[in-house]
Amino acid sequence: MLERSCNRTHPRNVRRRVTRGVIAALALLGLGAACAQTFRFLTIRDRDTLDPLQAYSYAAGPVENVYEGLYGYLRGDPQSFEPLLATSYEVSADGLAYTYQLRDGVRFSSGNPFTCADVEYTIERALVINPGDSGAWLLAEPLLGTAMNANDEIGEDAAAEAYADYWRRIDASIECPDASTAVFHLVEPDSAFFTKAMAPTFNVIDSAWAKANGMWDGTQATWRDWIGANLREHYLQDHMSGTGAYRIASWEKGVRITAEANPDYWGDQPGLKTVIYEVEEDEEARVDAMLAGEADWIYLDHDEPLQRLEGRPGVRVVGPEESTRNGWEPATVLAAFFNQAMDGEGNDNIGTGRFDGFGVPADFFSDRDVRLCFAYAFDPAAFAALLPAFSGDVLTMAVGSSFLGYDPDVPSYGFDLARAERHCRSAWGGALWDNGMYLAIPYPDEMGQAIAQVMKHGIEALSDRFTVDAQEIDWDAYDELLSTNHMPVDVAGWFPDFPDPHAYVFPFYASTGYFPSTYGYSNPVMDRLIEEAAKATDGAKRTELYSLVGWLAHRDAPLVILPGSRSSYVLSDKVTGFYINPMLASGFLWKDLGKVP
Repeated sequence: MLERSCNRTHPRNVRRRVTRGVIAALALLGLGAACAQTFRFLTIRDRDTLDPLQAYSYAAGPVENVYEGLYGYLRGDPQSFEPLLATSYEVSADGLAYTYQLRDGVRFSSGNPFTCADVEYTIERALVINPGDSGAWLLAEPLLGTAMNANDEIGEDAAAEAYADYWRRIDASIECPDASTAVFHLVEPDSAFFTKAMAPTFNVIDSAWAKANGMWDGTQATWRDWIGANLREHYLQDHMSGTGAYRIASWEKGVRITAEANPDYWGDQPGLKTVIYEVEEDEEARVDAMLAGEADWIYLDHDEPLQRLEGRPGVRVVGPEESTRNGWEPATVLAAFFNQAMDGEGNDNIGTGRFDGFGVPADFFSDRDVRLCFAYAFDPAAFAALLPAFSGDVLTMAVGSSFLGYDPDVPSYGFDLARAERHCRSAWGGALWDNGMYLAIPYPDEMGQAIAQVMKHGIEALSDRFTVDAQEIDWDAYDELLSTNHMPVDVAGWFPDFPDPHAYVFPFYASTGYFPSTYGYSNPVMDRLIEEAAKATDGAKRTELYSLVGWLAHRDAPLVILPGSRSSYVLSDKVTGFYINPMLASGFLWKDLGKVP
């Protein structure tokens, strides 16, 4: 997914500058530091749904605290898990069946008992509806053999038998031998299935309650009416019945979400009795609230306020050294992607569209030597100097450095103008070097500006016949360039949907992944390596395969990995239990925190 975070969010996720709002009437809440059982988090935007199937990325914060999955993360370690609604699980010898034993004596906040029927309904509902902007595809692939819902997979005009067959696949994907046992049936082995199933998308909902309130009735007779449904128009959009440690007390849309501890929670009662996520677009107002003791955690989208906050009474600033002490945070990969398949029609960014000194062809970056020339002409140190918040390590491959398969021995491009020149001389049979070029790199923000300027400096240093035009544009114009496929170089951060290297390598390197399918990168050898690694169950074999992915990616240069971010977090010094788990939408679970008086 495009990156989301608790306190620091990559500009591609919150790309538009938020409008400065009016300071909220904080005193009306009566939630000062003296209220040790209330936690107040000031953020810049509201959640957009309370339906776990629709919640994806940043939107899943309340979901993962009110609903629960079969297993969950153990505090700050994305590879330490704890049983939640399941107590144990086992995998068949062929890797095609996952059997979960479910916890007894659990009830939803509605009072309904939790059973396997709720797990079955939750999964089948995800496979039936599978909205395009949800995480349902994570389990649709291993359970059905496709990431798409029925309408997208077989076409709305397909024969009734085709739909009947698709339904049979859904119906066979999960079964309940008894009320306390759930069995998932995969169509092929998937080494990451267990962690995929922990995504908030598959947090278990109260099936009887959902049906009683107008959601899908769970039958074959009505399933086609719900394919691809817009869940934001239905009851679960703003109502919840979960088994988690909290329940939603109110949601004033655009203002705040208030949650209360669930007195009937099956686990230990949390220390925080009330949690408030309040929207405050004005960063200065958020800082003032923290200094006044009226907030317990605040979102910062700039580093400048840290100077006002560090060392102040009642304020705790957790810097990058502390927040990364477990080696996992941050887990985002930030990269600049070369568009190998631009649309040349009406594309001013490529000038004349020819090698005549005043343009480049639309498939300019399809030549590997061009990509390598730009890669070696990019200076990561110069980029970090312009954006100190992004002065972390440069990864050798597009996989989090603490994940299985990350190979630190894969070379980095670095800044090497001699190598850049050799590749530019070879590009397009010498036509690039002989004729020169004009290429525009538009940017809408400070991040894009830094990248465009560093690329401009490096490329233009190679030849006086090379022009890279760093152009400032607004976000509407930038979005238009993306939608028309006119963007030569794009920048994005990617955060894994589940803690497995496949969550990185597929969107970054597979021909059908998010970025390669958008920007025209395809290598059949790469596809085979990624597919084989996804099915392998032996860790050593997977490590070997992902290392090969890294080396092949270095050879092909479809992208340049940028220095990582260095995140800081600002919270009250009364908050206890601090940790950051990058796999959680909020970075932490509310039940793990506390406050001293």
